[in-house]
Amino acid sequence: MTARVPVTFEPAGVKMWVTPGTRVSEAAAASGIIIPMPCGGRGVCGRCAIRTLEGDLEPPDDAERAGLDSAPAGIRLGCRARIGAPVTIRPLVFGLGARGSAFERAAPDSAPVAAIDLGSTTVSVLLADAASGREIGRVSVPNRQVRFGADVVSRVTAALEGSYDELRHDAIASVIGALESACAAAGVTRENIARAVIAGNTVMMALLTGSEVAGFATAPFSAPDALRDPDAAADLAPLIAPRAALTIVPAVGSFVGGDLVAGLLAAGLACDVERTVYVDIGTNAEIASCAQGRLDVASTAAGPAFEGYGISHGGVAGPGAVTRMSLDGADVPMEVFGGGPAEWICGSGLISAIAVLRRVGHLDAAGRLWPSGPLADRFATFEGEVAFGLGAQGGPPYILQRDVRAVQTAKAAVIAGLLSLIQVLGEQAVTLVVSGSFGASLAPEDLVDLGVVPADAADVRVVEDGALLGAAAIALSPDLITEAVRLATRAHHVELASNETFTHLFVGGTRLERIGLSGT
Repeated sequence: MTARVPVTFEPAGVKMWVTPGTRVSEAAAASGIIIPMPCGGRGVCGRCAIRTLEGDLEPPDDAERAGLDSAPAGIRLGCRARIGAPVTIRPLVFGLGARGSAFERAAPDSAPVAAIDLGSTTVSVLLADAASGREIGRVSVPNRQVRFGADVVSRVTAALEGSYDELRHDAIASVIGALESACAAAGVTRENIARAVIAGNTVMMALLTGSEVAGFATAPFSAPDALRDPDAAADLAPLIAPRAALTIVPAVGSFVGGDLVAGLLAAGLACDVERTVYVDIGTNAEIASCAQGRLDVASTAAGPAFEGYGISHGGVAGPGAVTRMSLDGADVPMEVFGGGPAEWICGSGLISAIAVLRRVGHLDAAGRLWPSGPLADRFATFEGEVAFGLGAQGGPPYILQRDVRAVQTAKAAVIAGLLSLIQVLGEQAVTLVVSGSFGASLAPEDLVDLGVVPADAADVRVVEDGALLGAAAIALSPDLITEAVRLATRAHHVELASNETFTHLFVGGTRLERIGLSGT
């Protein structure tokens, strides 16, 4: 069965999940978006003109190509263009039908399905109507387990030292809390949910399902066999979604979980694609290289810096968080979640700011902050360290020297893991797919310039929230669980902890500069 893909119509903010090959006009009609088609869909009048804001549509057919001969660059015809991958579209002339609005709540008799990404720091939920594929709610909430530490190693240690039951309770409560929030936004209840699919890293899923975690504590690391069974959490359905069929996305093993498998589904990757490397960047970075029938996977502990934890003035992406910084002459405009004043900085804002500081000379490749330069008025001393201020008049929140060091360690783990797997393919150009709630929020040029990903990849694509989208694809098309099991079973796990190549690449990977496929 083919996985459905999301299409978003702006400015209405309406999202639908459709089968690849669906025409834009058909998806719009199902969404309640009216796109005029006076010619009846023959592609000759041009009134259905659209622009793609993110992603790409399938190449135009002959009829559309003929209709576009006199159209401005970037225009497509909604009556002919087909959707093949996640895409955001703006019709040039549109209206909202009776069923459509940016905040439409689910119909009382709808049967929603739920996708859940159980991450180390956040739990995300996506709700969609099972019949139409329309997305009706999406939320992210903090994982309550963060009180035991921000990374999976801290959680395993706490579990083995006597806090296992509390950690499991927090995992279940976090999932229920996220579902409750999404259901409230959509106007449904957990009792309405017909099917729920959970993807997550192996430690989170082991704690959720009540499985043993001792295998994560010492080498050779191993994950419980139960995590390869899609029904491993079925007994939790009465607690989480009482009437739902509850499925987990199967894990590969060790620290490579179902979140990676779900992400591969969302990105449309399988063992037979040509030279593609997928990386889910987060506290635990998971990587897969796909080529010519071979699927190699690995994981590396990046640490919590990418999620905003362990950073002096850091935190999760939420109201008040700086999510991005740019440079406009001597000014540094900040994007703040919710539009208010800057209160702290999340992972994407931290990387964005470090990239800007590197480009204007306030930060060298070795990671040392230098106050002198065009943004000198934003530098101060805080807690005895050089600090760069992102707030008003260069005040807090601050980025300290220690925060830059934390990012260097995190990004070195990612680039070393990537290059270790890429070398399995040979040092030839590869397509790189970046995902994860953190990774997908970053500008590809920042990732390349700071050496988080290799500079000479043939192409760098971003898949937003791949684990969540892959879980949603399975929730909407349950037969896809067979493909998920196939991927998890065929994957060859590469252990990086004792890999000499990884250790060598990690040391060089701490530098904040472009790094090629050869590691230099």
